[in-house]
Amino acid sequence: MKNKYLSVAALALSTFLFVGCDDEDIKDFFPKPSDGDSKNWDIINFEMYKTGFLTEVKSSNGTGPIMVNAMRRQSNGTYANGNHAMIFNTHTPTGDDTDLFTGIHHPQGYDLSKVLIINQDMNSTPNDNQYGGTMTLDFSSMGTVTLHELTALDIDKYENMSYVRLYGANNRMLLEKKLMNMGNNSVQVVDLGNTSGVMRLEVTLDGTNNGMPAGSGAIDNIKFMKD
Repeated sequence: MKNKYLSVAALALSTFLFVGCDDEDIKDFFPKPSDGDSKNWDIINFEMYKTGFLTEVKSSNGTGPIMVNAMRRQSNGTYANGNHAMIFNTHTPTGDDTDLFTGIHHPQGYDLSKVLIINQDMNSTPNDNQYGGTMTLDFSSMGTVTLHELTALDIDKYENMSYVRLYGANNRMLLEKKLMNMGNNSVQVVDLGNTSGVMRLEVTLDGTNNGMPAGSGAIDNIKFMKD
């Protein structure tokens, strides 16, 4: 949930604590990215892009293009027209999205820098959409890929219907993985099971807050290799 009252400076202090989670809880729920066989994995980390809208990306090794789309859900549950895929800088949150901050003083020491969000409108200022939606990365230009893991940021307690889904040929679902709804500023590394034959990755941010659709959050560090 967006906090309209906290500044980034305040986040650098004790306001970064997770409500209801002690240190052991946090250690259990926030694994670090795996390093195993890392030389074989390519990664999409969005670092080469400026904040703003985009329709395609390449990996850190220049693999691509990988088409990107973000469907923005509206307060009435319907989806808006247009591609709302936006690069967001977690070092300097805009749009009052202090819950997407990472960097120095993050409780788990995460520094994600640039991430992908669903923007709440078509204005140029990054501002994640509180009502949720679906982010899609299409790998089909390179045939199929094997997906290893991705990182998700800020899946709130009430966003308990948020999922990662992987699709192959003929729109066949290969994997469905529920995201942990751990709260503001939370970071989780999602194991995608080294699933091969993937043509499309979808991340749906979904839940209900006070009777309204909810689903703010971001993704980063998508590890894959060409099949």
